[in-house]
Amino acid sequence: MSYLDNAVEFPSNRLKQRYVKHNNQGLEEIILSIDGISCSGCVTKVENRIRKIAGVKSIQLNPSTHRAQVIWNEKTLSVAELLRYFDTLGYPASPYETRSQESQVKREGRQALIRITVAAALGMQVMMIATALYFGDAFGIEERYRYLLRFAATVLTIPVLLFCATPFFIGAWRNLKSLTVGVDVPISLALLVAFLAASMPH
Repeated sequence: MSYLDNAVEFPSNRLKQRYVKHNNQGLEEIILSIDGISCSGCVTKVENRIRKIAGVKSIQLNPSTHRAQVIWNEKTLSVAELLRYFDTLGYPASPYETRSQESQVKREGRQALIRITVAAALGMQVMMIATALYFGDAFGIEERYRYLLRFAATVLTIPVLLFCATPFFIGAWRNLKSLTVGVDVPISLALLVAFLAASMPH
C-alpha cells in the first residue's frame, strides 16, 4: 500500500512543512524512501521515467538505501503529484523517516532470512532425492519408486517457488504493469519454465 493510500486526505501543506526543503535556486527538494527497488535496472528505470516529468530537475536514487533525492519546481508539479507518479511506476514512494526506514529494513531482512532458510532446507532435500534418482538411473530402480521420488521432489519444490521466489514474481509483475522489462522478468520466466519442465513426465 502506498503512502497516499494511507491518508484519507493528503496533507500537502503539512507534508511540505515537514519534509520539503527549498534550495537557493528557488526549487524544492525532498528525500523519498522508494519501495520495490531490487536491482540497478529498477534504479535506471525509475530515474529515467521521473526525469521526464515536467517540473522535475533531477533525481538521484541510491539502490542500497532505497532513498531518492528529488529536486523539482512545485509551481509545475505538486509533491502529491510527484508521489503519485512513483505509484504509477509501481514503486511506491514515501517521505524518508529514519525510524520507519530502519524498521522496514529490519523487516525485509527477516523476511529474506526466512526465505533463504526455507530454500536451503527444502533444496537440500530435493538434492538428496535427485541423488537417489541419479543412482537409480545408473543401477536400476523400480518405476513406482522413481515416480514417488519425483513426486516428493516436486512437492518440496513448490514452497520454494511460491514463497522463496516471491520477490522476483512481485518485481516481474511490477515491470509488466509499467510496460518495462527488468531483471525480475527473465528470472521469473526461467523459474517457471524450469519448474514446469522438471515436473512433466519423462
